[in-house]
Amino acid sequence: MIFYDNIIISTNGFGVMMNMFSGRRKAVDSELLKLINSTNYKLSIEEKLSKEEEDLLQKLYNEKQILKREYIEKLDKFLIENDPYRNEKKRNMEIYGITFLLSFKCNISCSYCYQKSMNKVPGVITKEYVSAAIEFLNWYGDRYDVNKNIDSIVISGGEPLLEENIETINYIIEKFCESKITLRTNGVKLKKYFDSLLMNYIDTVTISLDGEKDVHLRRIEGNLDYDDIIDGIKMVLKHGIHVRIACVIDKTSYKTIPNFIDYLKAEEILGNENCEIHFGTVLDVNEPDNLHKGFNNVFEVREMIEYVYNTIPEYSNVINFMPELDYLSRAFTRPWNTPFNCSIRGCAQENPVSMMLLPNGEISYCDYFGKKEQIIGTYYPKNSFDIDKLHNFAGRSIYDFENCRECIFRIMCKGGCPKYQNFNGHPMCGILKNEYIMNNLSKFLPEVLNNSYTNKLISRNQEGCKTDIESGSCR
Repeated sequence: MIFYDNIIISTNGFGVMMNMFSGRRKAVDSELLKLINSTNYKLSIEEKLSKEEEDLLQKLYNEKQILKREYIEKLDKFLIENDPYRNEKKRNMEIYGITFLLSFKCNISCSYCYQKSMNKVPGVITKEYVSAAIEFLNWYGDRYDVNKNIDSIVISGGEPLLEENIETINYIIEKFCESKITLRTNGVKLKKYFDSLLMNYIDTVTISLDGEKDVHLRRIEGNLDYDDIIDGIKMVLKHGIHVRIACVIDKTSYKTIPNFIDYLKAEEILGNENCEIHFGTVLDVNEPDNLHKGFNNVFEVREMIEYVYNTIPEYSNVINFMPELDYLSRAFTRPWNTPFNCSIRGCAQENPVSMMLLPNGEISYCDYFGKKEQIIGTYYPKNSFDIDKLHNFAGRSIYDFENCRECIFRIMCKGGCPKYQNFNGHPMCGILKNEYIMNNLSKFLPEVLNNSYTNKLISRNQEGCKTDIESGSCR
């Protein structure tokens, strides 16, 4: 439910409201809910408010649960003035992370693979390309006067663990051994090539695994041994390397999650201090709500959420059903007196810069590579970098679109994915403009009304942290 610039999540006569600009939260009981509903209705039909309803509005203004226009304008002014794309002195041109997409070749075919719809470029990254990438990083560092050390290196594909890539992978590890290195793999050949890889320098291995053997195999085409994948995971854990299991779920598989968790615990994989698991639905960044309709719609996602929360609530925080739901949940349940995340751009690669190095020598800004417009430079056979193109692609913000500038969700939504904005000509509002979801938030975010902080808030009937928009700090 939307009330002025607040979202209200409620059920059974109680709930929580949160201001979408300041993040300020307030408990809502049945009497207050009734009064808010009547006020909202009268405002919608332009009917005169009662004395009690007018007093309610004044009280909420005094508490800064509803913000005056001048405060919101100050926040907008602060965010614009500190926008690194509008103020070059604020722009950090350092490269935080590099992804080596070794090739688009893969030894299996997953039914939901997002790369199927991508503009696959030919070629394979070899040692020669890696050396060229190092030269590019030195050239880039000199040109923009930034630190040449890279914090994060990701080795990916396609599937990186193919025989033709092993020597290149080790070469990357040797050259970037001071960086945090992540290997992303389907795990099919992890056991086979484990002893051939410089595993001691790898920090994290991310492995795609969608369930127990029968579940995983029916979603994948190709020649693979499920037991080899499990053995490979155990080998990695035995060497003290962090493992992140990435499990894709949909309407056909979500009820198998409890058995899968029990299986991984029995195999002494889950429970290991170096292992974590994350679940996610099949997404499509070209869809307004981010969901791939071939696998899930919003009604099916609601059923999945209810099942998970009622069956394995302790794992609900590692399942990302829809990105905007995750943002809302974290905002509502954040600890007492912690800031509300104010941003104007919906991309994790905003600042500093991250790059994906493609096997044809090109550089993509986005690791969901799909169109030529995303190419911002080359590292092979020559060095080039188009900073204007980067700024045009990545610099789209909520202040560049008229329908964003007056939207109460703009700080939460951040305008969505810049790739979607650039190729569709308008921002991605996601679930925040989905009437069904917004009217049933208690079903999509059950953890909000069962969170320890929320219960404390309800018992105290007040927010413990302050609103300080004048300084640009949102709490």
